[in-house]
Amino acid sequence: MRIWNRGKAESIKGFSIAPSLWASLANRSDLRCPPAPGDLTPEERLHILSYSDLPWTAAQLATLHLDCSCFAEAYQGYSEARHHRKMGDTAWAMGRLDLAESHYRDTSPGQQSYRKVPDGDRLVRLDFIRDDRDAFFRDFQALPIAPDSRDWAWINGREVSTRPYLEMLAVMERRCPGVIEDEFLADLEEYFLLSPDDWLDYRADPRFDDPDFVAELRFSCLPIPCRRPMVSREEALARGATPRALSLAKAILDSDRLVDEAQDALERYAKSGAVEELDLWSDRILCFADRELAFEILFRTLGHGSYRAEPDLMERLRNHRPELRELFPAAKH
Repeated sequence: MRIWNRGKAESIKGFSIAPSLWASLANRSDLRCPPAPGDLTPEERLHILSYSDLPWTAAQLATLHLDCSCFAEAYQGYSEARHHRKMGDTAWAMGRLDLAESHYRDTSPGQQSYRKVPDGDRLVRLDFIRDDRDAFFRDFQALPIAPDSRDWAWINGREVSTRPYLEMLAVMERRCPGVIEDEFLADLEEYFLLSPDDWLDYRADPRFDDPDFVAELRFSCLPIPCRRPMVSREEALARGATPRALSLAKAILDSDRLVDEAQDALERYAKSGAVEELDLWSDRILCFADRELAFEILFRTLGHGSYRAEPDLMERLRNHRPELRELFPAAKH
């Protein structure tokens, strides 16, 4: 593949765009950033990566396996990276609650170098799911919490809503009336900004005895991966073997040639204005029918500076075909 240096094309032996495209697929996270309509599914991304000859480690693919609900592979990857919280979440998703608890309590050095205390927020939720009242009240009092407002607080370094924590506490306290002592009430006032009278009014709500409300609360307390059924890697790969995924895998394997041809076509268009060159450029870009990959290919073809850049060039390119407008939405001003 060629790169451009001071307006001249230069070939670098062994340079390829493909590793960057493979990494783009591996490093996304649907849990952090839900996909837009039409984006690749995690299973499609996993299937496409099966065509890569890069030496992926379990840690590099852990988040992708988690997105695919391949919890056994995700746990292996997070174990390699020593990410205690993620190890706990995947163990919980596999139904291994004792193992999950051990990871949440583990404060030994790992990927989360800033983490000095147990994951108290997860422990409280786990205790609530287990209906372990003694552990719940003990872990609740040990929460690493900094008050923000009555509705928000910092717990384990994250700003979170206080509502689910107070709801869990109310449900557990109504089942064990009288277990909250004066010291606990003082903590509620200091950290949750609830006076003892406010707390008594809050816990008096009859919904905390409603089985449907409690069931909904228990489900909402689960880490997101635990709300999905576990699947095998083989099943995820089979689900991802769509025509779109197969076509995109083929395009990535041939990406260097496609980018070179797109660059050449755009350069010729800048000189001649021939629509046929835009057709050729569009054909090469649309081989990458994924928004993130298409953007990377687009800027590989635009960024070499070998042609006269026109102020409206980007708009002209994206309006050349309806499919391009879908891949490259207009900028919002």
